[in-house]
Amino acid sequence: MSNENPVYLPSEDATAARFQIAQAMYHAVTEKTEKISKAYSKDFLITRERFWQLHEKCHQACSQWVVKQQTTNVTIFHVDDTKEVFSSFKRSELSDASNTCATESILYEFNLLIQLPNTNRLQPYKVSVRAVSRIAAFDRMEKEGGPSRMFRVFGPQTLLVEIEYVDYAVARNLLSMVNSWVEQIEIPSKIQWIKHVQKRSHWFPNLSRLIAVSALTFSLYRITPTVILSDAVLSQGVRWLILALGLLLCGAFLGKTIGGFLESAVDEIFPISAIKFNQGDDSLYAKYCRRNRFIVGKALVGSVIVICQAVFANFTTDWLKFLMNWT
Repeated sequence: MSNENPVYLPSEDATAARFQIAQAMYHAVTEKTEKISKAYSKDFLITRERFWQLHEKCHQACSQWVVKQQTTNVTIFHVDDTKEVFSSFKRSELSDASNTCATESILYEFNLLIQLPNTNRLQPYKVSVRAVSRIAAFDRMEKEGGPSRMFRVFGPQTLLVEIEYVDYAVARNLLSMVNSWVEQIEIPSKIQWIKHVQKRSHWFPNLSRLIAVSALTFSLYRITPTVILSDAVLSQGVRWLILALGLLLCGAFLGKTIGGFLESAVDEIFPISAIKFNQGDDSLYAKYCRRNRFIVGKALVGSVIVICQAVFANFTTDWLKFLMNWT
């Protein structure tokens, strides 16, 4: 029988408890808190009911800890640079729903003082959730004459969550709670595919020009033997060459113009993320739903025109043949 002493490994609970005590001691000495954050670029629709669910989830998450104190602050920012500040969630429910000024963003702050097991001091935690209405921010930028195209590149974030904490396990639990709320308010976009198309929309002008020139070149090649006969004089061939080159140049210009129109239409479409707290929010949401439908129609028309350039090329070369024979 072996005389070696057995080795005892600490359990996961014991390790977690030591880590928790170490974090509590660090906070007691330094009075500092850590911070984790997460940004979302999803499409969402926040109504008053959905916002109430976030508050309820925060309260439910606290049921597993000994909470000594908790406070809530809600700040509503409007597009006209006004804001409403509420010192409690109940007061925020009294905000004016008939307000015609749209909501640009909402800041929800949930403050806690928690006493965890194995610790004597109270620990502060703060959950901050900032939601931004993408359509309100974009509408304001357009009215102020800002670079709306740059907004699509640098302004995709719609939600930002920050958690100030002492114990990391508590912070991860709070972040998981917010994640579950985000999944509830997320709306499936019917035009989600447009993001993949927009990444390649800069190809449209050159692609449309290539289609136009290729169709015209093939059509001119096909019809040339019927125009320039074997007994044709040199001047007739030169005139045909000049007309053909002019037609190709015009086709290249029109093809690029049509492609630019299609690129512009595609880039103007963007998935809607919105806050619906008052009458102004409802009107703005309906406006951008109509706007997206109109722009999608424009993009479809542009796509049809690009595809039909080959058909237009046949008509154009037939007209050129008629002009050549007439002169």
